[in-house]
Amino acid sequence: MTDGNLSRDNKFLDDYLNINAINLDLSEDLYRIFDWKYFIKDLWDRKLTLVRTYKWKDPYENYILKSKVLYKGKYGKIDDSFYGSCWSLKSDCDGLWKNFRSNNESCVVKVKTNAKNLFVSIYNINDISHDRNYFIGKVRYVNEKSIDKIFNRTYNIRDLDDGLLFVQQLFIKRKPFIYEQEVRIIIRNNNNCRNKIIRIPIDPNLLFDEIVLDPFITPSAYRRKKIEIEDAGFIGKITHSNLYDKPFFVFRIK
Repeated sequence: MTDGNLSRDNKFLDDYLNINAINLDLSEDLYRIFDWKYFIKDLWDRKLTLVRTYKWKDPYENYILKSKVLYKGKYGKIDDSFYGSCWSLKSDCDGLWKNFRSNNESCVVKVKTNAKNLFVSIYNINDISHDRNYFIGKVRYVNEKSIDKIFNRTYNIRDLDDGLLFVQQLFIKRKPFIYEQEVRIIIRNNNNCRNKIIRIPIDPNLLFDEIVLDPFITPSAYRRKKIEIEDAGFIGKITHSNLYDKPFFVFRIK
């Protein structure tokens, strides 16, 4: 836990980053797909948006904080002050492109970054409890029975003071989603617990190594979107995904 000496904390920033990286090498490249309308707003505003974890769609995600709590014979609920953003180790995946497209008319965007750059961009060393409020890590994929076992015992309330049990369960997901190879960044922010999102200031030119546009859009749509991205101030590499480009084959016969 930090002693409040910020110059000392800055000196040991790399140590904090590595301690709060869960089963993840911070040299890994990461990828994320965004809906166009949210991405271009974040790009113009130079912000990264994180969403309250209770909004995650899978009913088995965030399972402790979504559950009823029985304490001294009364039912209640734990305050969910966690915000997250989901990334992937997969550089390209048909399923991920399609997961983020709401319809055939929509456009999505993929960005590439580095795990350490991403974590540094959201890690607030000036937060007096920074070592307990910022995390990055690989998702662990388990079967439903493993999650059910969590609820087969009673926990001592004193063991929950640091909230780490709640953090750990945010990095667990069911095996049918294993193809996503997901990595998550998690922030605990008690000051904004009523807000559905928080927006973290970033420098897109430092954070994003490359921006790749939707493989389903036309070349003319790609050119228009590319200009919009450049107008928003991004000076890095911008490409059009070739995932569905038609190959040119010649089948030779003599």
